[in-house]
Amino acid sequence: MFLASTSSLESVSWCFTPALTLCPIGNINTPELPIFQHAVKVYECPTTQRDLIREENKDKAGVYAWVNMVNGKFYIGSGDCLYSRLSDYYQNWYLLSRTSLYICRALTKYGMSNFRLLILEYTTQRM
Repeated sequence: MFLASTSSLESVSWCFTPALTLCPIGNINTPELPIFQHAVKVYECPTTQRDLIREENKDKAGVYAWVNMVNGKFYIGSGDCLYSRLSDYYQNWYLLSRTSLYICRALTKYGMSNFRLLILEYTTQRM
């Protein structure tokens, strides 16, 4: 179980379990995880949406989550320069040199095509 709260929802604590229920909509499986309900943006296919992710997140700070669509686990991070932080995950050398990070091991094992990228919050403060 994972508990989190954000500055915009200070009085609310989120409680997520790693269980995943998938609802097929065409070829896309939409998860029924509470974390998706709190997302500001959802990128269904980060591998092909890299340019859009760059355009929409450069020069912004925020909190993001990578959601593994195979097993329902998710990984939360943040960055002062959000796109710069996210772009690390597209680099093989980064994934292979940061094997102590769960997200790097998961992206290497399952491939980015099995993940959704969520922007949970944009912030104006340094993290």
